[in-house]
Amino acid sequence: MGKRLTKKAFIALGLSVFLLAVTAVSIALSDSARSAIGLNLGKTIVLDAGHGGFDGGAVGIDGVVEAQLNLQIALKVQAKFESAGWKVVQTRTADEGLGGDGKGTDKQKDMRARAQIIKDTKPDIMVSIHMNKYTSASVRGPQVFYQSGAAEGGAALAQCIQDRLNALIPDGWKKREVKSGDFYVLKAGEQPSVIVECGFISNPDEKAMLQDEQYQDRVAEAIFKGVLDSFTVETAKEIGR
Repeated sequence: MGKRLTKKAFIALGLSVFLLAVTAVSIALSDSARSAIGLNLGKTIVLDAGHGGFDGGAVGIDGVVEAQLNLQIALKVQAKFESAGWKVVQTRTADEGLGGDGKGTDKQKDMRARAQIIKDTKPDIMVSIHMNKYTSASVRGPQVFYQSGAAEGGAALAQCIQDRLNALIPDGWKKREVKSGDFYVLKAGEQPSVIVECGFISNPDEKAMLQDEQYQDRVAEAIFKGVLDSFTVETAKEIGR
């Protein structure tokens, strides 16, 4: 009897040590190392660089046009996912709209075309990239939006990306929270979808940051890692069920 207990205790101790070791390794791994593990998942993401062509979007300080910044960051995000083995589909890859020359109902055509790309692709994730603008130049900070009552996982995806973006902003800046709403592009398809407002081009400091290529790369990295984080969250939910 005593030997059996000792053997069971030994096995339990060994299992505990193993689990602790796995946890320690997981904690010790850098973001890049953790990203490399399980990144080649055969996943597909649609990246939607907002506006373009006849629709420049918001115009910020010094005439900076939102559509151009959206595309610059979207292309950087694409490179990160492709290097990790994901399939990436862009709704646009140049400064052009999807609905014509801007006359009549072309804005509606543009939005429908984006939605159709998403539906046809049937991706695992959709991220629409935008810039924000406000009447007060003091307002600043990135913010992520998700569709109210839409595909499961949208809120978690938004939170994961928001957390990553909040880690980028300077000390003293307000860390914004995710927000739900009603957005046409987020209702396309059945995958988790978000709109990432990368920052305010009406704020002089943030506008300058968003025009800086190195900061754009950091924003792209935050979006990339936030998406990966969301898969970890969803996996944990599945295990807990």
